[in-house]
Amino acid sequence: MSFGMKRGFLKQTAQEPSSRPVQPRTPQVSGTCQVYSETPYIMVADSMVPSFLILPSKNDARMAIVHSLDSVQTISKLPLWNDPWPSSPNDLPFEIKRCEKGMGMFARRAILQAEVIMRERAVYVVPHRLGGTPEQIEAFYDESLAGLSPSARASILSLHNCHPETTGGSHVRGLVQTNAFPISLSHTTGKLCGLFPILCRANHDCTPNAIYSSLTDSFTAVFRAVRAIAAGEEITVAYTSLTAPRVQRQRLLSEQYRFTCSCRTCSLPAVRAGPSDARRQAIGEFLATIPEGTSLARIKLLLSWAEEEGLVDAAWELCEPGLKIARKEGSHTEAIRFGFSWVKYIRLLEGDEGLGLGQETTVSLAGVQAMLDDEHLDDLTRRFATLFPFAFEILMR
Repeated sequence: MSFGMKRGFLKQTAQEPSSRPVQPRTPQVSGTCQVYSETPYIMVADSMVPSFLILPSKNDARMAIVHSLDSVQTISKLPLWNDPWPSSPNDLPFEIKRCEKGMGMFARRAILQAEVIMRERAVYVVPHRLGGTPEQIEAFYDESLAGLSPSARASILSLHNCHPETTGGSHVRGLVQTNAFPISLSHTTGKLCGLFPILCRANHDCTPNAIYSSLTDSFTAVFRAVRAIAAGEEITVAYTSLTAPRVQRQRLLSEQYRFTCSCRTCSLPAVRAGPSDARRQAIGEFLATIPEGTSLARIKLLLSWAEEEGLVDAAWELCEPGLKIARKEGSHTEAIRFGFSWVKYIRLLEGDEGLGLGQETTVSLAGVQAMLDDEHLDDLTRRFATLFPFAFEILMR
């Protein structure tokens, strides 16, 4: 079994009428699995490769992780399980409420650019591919979910399933296909994804105001604002590639998530939509191949387009080849400016953690931008290496 990923409660298309709601049955342990270990609590399938791990314990089952036996044994030994289980803060800067898309995430107050909107640990983690017959897969999904506490299980079953007819009868599989985010894990083969009951409520936008990242080996998702978000504004993320043209984005969103995107970017008049598509497609094609002989002027143009389109992730990806081309062309100042831009974007995407800085830096995003705007900086290399040694090491090697 394989699937795409995302998120939230999505608007249905005309092909999926809402008059036939799917009533999920409560998962039950049926005997497909047996107990392998009580501490940590690991179940293994009788006839399938996957196993699942319940964390932090059988009696406090807040997370289920589905993977191979070797992997779940390794995961169970991670030091993070010795720390107190993170709790959701009471002062979240957003609320989940109904909207024309179904459910959505809306800012309660103004949110600053680069501010962390929320960190949330996954409740249910599975591989992108799960082997076995459809009947085995359904039984395994049911049993792994049944191992969770009632509140954790209810938080997953409350999510929307936009694939009730195409998942072989497995409601849980449909929930994963509709809502999952990718998870970063350093010591397993294959890709993992997770269900996050709160963050999965965020809807899509082709120029989103927030971005998702996964903290490696922590099973934690982070939403961070890539621009300032006003009170009352919907908080959105991307479900698909943002460097694809509008027709392709809408086709992929319709096929995978059963809705037609009507965001501001997709609703642009033709006279503006065409140039937007051309800019995004040019950025995507360049990043897919990074052609030999690309000029510094071309990189700077693509970077300006990424900024114009609000594609923070693409802008960050353009900085490293820009720096290398600038160094090759002997433009030392331009190389360091690309370095500062790289810092600016990685901090928007991942915060200071992405620079190996923890909470020690006192250089704000505004400070980095001021350096970029200063046409008369002396000894840019020294300042960059002193302020951002981790980034300097990566970019200058």
